[in-house]
Amino acid sequence: MARRTGHPSVEIMEKVAAELERLVDVSREHPPTKQTRRAVDKGVRLLVERMERLLGEIDPIKQPRSVFDPGDPAIVGGFVSLALIAQPRFPLGGIEPFYGSGVYALYYTGYFPAYEPIMNSETPIYVGKADPRTDHAREPSEQGERL
Repeated sequence: MARRTGHPSVEIMEKVAAELERLVDVSREHPPTKQTRRAVDKGVRLLVERMERLLGEIDPIKQPRSVFDPGDPAIVGGFVSLALIAQPRFPLGGIEPFYGSGVYALYYTGYFPAYEPIMNSETPIYVGKADPRTDHAREPSEQGERL
């Protein structure tokens, strides 16, 4: 009879690690077809998700529900979206030349069947960006007439 050397979770983890090594070896010896590779890829990604969930469940100290990372492109994108929505809108025909660069959005308010789903909504028909005239420009007049 085999003698237990550790916690059951550790023993299971050792078996999983050994099977993973076996999977790597088999995949090298018998390169999978495209279809098999997709199935293995899907299975491995599912296992990674489940293992990450397990790590969260067994850790006595829980992760925060949300993290504010100002370097995260999704966070910055959210701020840009909020700033765009908060800006007043002007008809294109009524805009006079002005200084400045940045991000801009065009919204559709007329009636055209293809644009009906976004008509008069917070969804722009186009979002663009205009770079300043010089890289180090700070003030709108230094940025030039860019938009």
